[in-house]
Amino acid sequence: NGDAPAVTLATFWNDLGPDENEIVVAPAFTVQGKAAVDDYIREIESALFEPLVIGSQKLDFQDAYREMYLDAWKDFVDYFPKGLARLPDRDRWKQAGMRMPTKKGPHLALLDTMAAELAAYKDVDGLPGWVDLVHRFKSVSLQAKAAGREGDPEPGILKKASQAVSSKLGRLEQATGVNVTDALNFEAQMEAGKAYNQYRDALTELVPIVDSRKAAFKVASTLYSEDPAEGESAFSKARRGQRRLRTVLGGATGDTERFWDLVNGPIRFYHTYVAREAQCQLQSIWEKEVYLEVQDIPQGTNLNQLLMGTDGFATQFLKGPAEPFIGRSRSKGYFARSVDGQALDLNPDFLTFLT
Repeated sequence: NGDAPAVTLATFWNDLGPDENEIVVAPAFTVQGKAAVDDYIREIESALFEPLVIGSQKLDFQDAYREMYLDAWKDFVDYFPKGLARLPDRDRWKQAGMRMPTKKGPHLALLDTMAAELAAYKDVDGLPGWVDLVHRFKSVSLQAKAAGREGDPEPGILKKASQAVSSKLGRLEQATGVNVTDALNFEAQMEAGKAYNQYRDALTELVPIVDSRKAAFKVASTLYSEDPAEGESAFSKARRGQRRLRTVLGGATGDTERFWDLVNGPIRFYHTYVAREAQCQLQSIWEKEVYLEVQDIPQGTNLNQLLMGTDGFATQFLKGPAEPFIGRSRSKGYFARSVDGQALDLNPDFLTFLT
């Protein structure tokens, strides 16, 4: 494979902690590695008096190599979310958060990389659904770039818009080698482009949370209290953009879930980030507004009333800053509310104490 490098999580996440079981894409299964393999086969053929004599073996090898090539990237995509757990400290989380909505962000960078690395097999029959979606997503990103953020065209100018966008797409296709118009009709392309821009714009709105714990806490409070179907938070808008993309691009089978998990990765990153920051902020508020207030109280004071009475310190905490994150039911008592499968990591003993 010559000097082709392996593809690792550090290629996209940067400064990760170690993992002795890390999964990488071996050099042989990259564009550069494939070129070396192809050159080696050509050298063998050139050394033979009759190259066709190895024709069947060559085809068998190419079929097996293609399967191993795609499997290597599939395994890497499945392992990719573990990069989140390997960020060693808050500074690395913040750095990742600053890059997340951009093409240098881990998830979007991987999608871009795979569009190039898997291009050799783009037109192969029986291509896995997730690979097809990688190429469609690349086409949509080019469509979004060409269409800009102009909004919905008036019916009377649709043809003119089509011509203008098609002209831009032609230039982008020449520059990237990606055929943008090969899978979707114009209306679907426009819808996909708008959904992509909605998704990216919403992610960009979330960037400021990495600079302020209070800002992250405010966003988390909204996330855990709003109706996701009607909410106007950046999280809700990003999810709606992702769902619009999914509707236009298709792909709801198990084979394609790994692709959509990757697209959902930046949303999941910011969700995890604000949840972690909210935990720290709630701890600080509890210590200041509850714990310190009940220190050195006079002997004989009704501590339960002081904490859990109508105007008790813990009651005010639960009705105030903690309200979006902590629920209460007859069967469970106090519990950590969950959104998209994520709840704040509250100490069970703390919840039992409140109950």
